[in-house]
Amino acid sequence: MTAAVPTLAEFGADHLPAVLRQVAPSTRASYEIGWRIRVLPSLGDYRLDELSPMDLEDAYFAWSGARSTKTDARAVLSRVLQRAVRERLIWANPARQMELPRQKTEPRDSYALAPAQLSELFIVVPRRYRLLFALQAYAGLRLSESTAVTVGQVEVERRLLLVNAQLDRQGQRVTTKSGRPRYVPILPELLDYIEAHDVDLASSDPRDLLTTSPRGKALHPSNLARELKWREVRARVRPGLRWHDLRHHAATTWLDMGIPAHDVREFMGHSSLAVTSLYTTAGKQAARRTVERFYDAEDGSEVNRESA
Repeated sequence: MTAAVPTLAEFGADHLPAVLRQVAPSTRASYEIGWRIRVLPSLGDYRLDELSPMDLEDAYFAWSGARSTKTDARAVLSRVLQRAVRERLIWANPARQMELPRQKTEPRDSYALAPAQLSELFIVVPRRYRLLFALQAYAGLRLSESTAVTVGQVEVERRLLLVNAQLDRQGQRVTTKSGRPRYVPILPELLDYIEAHDVDLASSDPRDLLTTSPRGKALHPSNLARELKWREVRARVRPGLRWHDLRHHAATTWLDMGIPAHDVREFMGHSSLAVTSLYTTAGKQAARRTVERFYDAEDGSEVNRESA
């Protein structure tokens, strides 16, 4: 019987020490921090054979910190994955296939789309795929989860969406990354796209996929990118736009609305609050509100607090 492929966290527990022994002490400290603070919370639960370059790119752009600290995290991740290649647990190192921008990265909170960008996205995307994007932008689903949503998972009357599966690379339904189902609220924006979708929820088989290709087949990221002409979409909406930015939009929106982080964690299916905290701009928003209390918003002059 073939042994189960370990998760990245399990494999790293055995092999990270060997990786750290091969680098200088100063680099070792940076690698340890990158692995503990960034790699493990975002990717540790993935089995080695489930990791794709897209997964790693999404994690990279969600990581906090300067470009140099994220580069350290990527480097230690690549070294660990290369040992998995040597042990023939995976055929190629996905960290070496990541496509990252050469220019300086944007501030982290800019990964969430601005309202005008989101509006433009839904104009550019063909009508049959708009719900797929809405599930990510307004419900925080991963792309693989949004392609797996069935008619029966949408509880319109209760305004709830059940997330209990994702599609693997072969288009088969498998458990979600967290391994457990979760419920996500159907907010008005998402409800609009559900009601406008070309599927009659009342008369459809509950097992039918909610979003499919023109031939009624399950959607696959690579085929979807070709069908949407994804490069053209990104050029019109925002250069460098990634699937994960839509999920990021949902998380930052909820947190900025004041939804408790532990609730957002459940909605997003995160393994810990540490992962959820990567998305929050609440600290910045609170600082801005405080500034506005003490300074005039127009010219920056101090407010007379005695007369206020």
